[in-house]
Amino acid sequence: MRIHTLTSPVMSVSISDFGARIVNWNVNVNGQDRPIVLGYANTPQYAQDPYYLGAVAGPYANRIEQGHVSIKGEQAIRLTQNDGRHHLHGGNEAFDQQVWTVASADAEHITFQLVKADGWNGYPGPCDYSVTYRLQHNQLHLVMRVNAQKITIAGPTGHSYFNLNGVDSNFSGLAQWLHTNATHHQLLNAESLPSGDKYTIENLGLAAGRCVYLADIEGAESLDANVVFSGESQVSTLWSKAKDLSLTVTSTYPAAQLYSGKYLDKPFTVNQGVCIEPHFGAISEASGPHFNAIVTPGHEQTNAITYTISTETFAP
Repeated sequence: MRIHTLTSPVMSVSISDFGARIVNWNVNVNGQDRPIVLGYANTPQYAQDPYYLGAVAGPYANRIEQGHVSIKGEQAIRLTQNDGRHHLHGGNEAFDQQVWTVASADAEHITFQLVKADGWNGYPGPCDYSVTYRLQHNQLHLVMRVNAQKITIAGPTGHSYFNLNGVDSNFSGLAQWLHTNATHHQLLNAESLPSGDKYTIENLGLAAGRCVYLADIEGAESLDANVVFSGESQVSTLWSKAKDLSLTVTSTYPAAQLYSGKYLDKPFTVNQGVCIEPHFGAISEASGPHFNAIVTPGHEQTNAITYTISTETFAP
């Protein structure tokens, strides 16, 4: 596993070629480095990682019912089933367990590339995937590109677990404030697939346009919701308990999974970190496929996530 570190006066981010994943992220807060993402102490542990820690999850993030996608009512794609009878985060040995090729790198960026043959985990191809991380002062940009020789689907995302209090602190990931401009969330069934119904964000204990302390939300320890953004862009911000550090996540995606880390186990603790995963959302018979997830030959799919750090004190 090779690691490349990007640095700026504000922070340093270490990224591995195994899973194109963030393994360390330290922010300078009042002259002290504060680690804000969960990671393993030993690199071999990533090969058995069930949590997608810091990885780019994909080719398609979230669940696909029975691994079946019908495109425009004509072409059927059948993907491998690795979550019971469903397809999750790209299937077995997906993006998070692949060694990516470093296409280019310098002090400000690193670009990874992965080429997969037709039929890998059921995805039509061949497909050329690329992931670029670029650090510019207080912003980390993640750009994901897909080119395919057959019609297919894609929608990868970043899967870091954040605790802005410091992952080595005694504070839970629920000891953070959250503000989001999401307006609705999808109702999920017992298999975590969308029913097609939507409820306002208040149904989760959140409030559109208002900052909420996660630990105060009833049931926050089990939060695992797909939230939907009605505006032209999505914006979600986490603050540390002391409000001395914030992370704003913006994206070109129409939705995001808010996940409280309820399934985390040793060497971590339940709810030690919180995920904000921009994506298209799970695919079920009720929801139907997401049009923008479809990749056609000759048309590159590009999706971007920007993480913005601020150490300005804020009183939500």
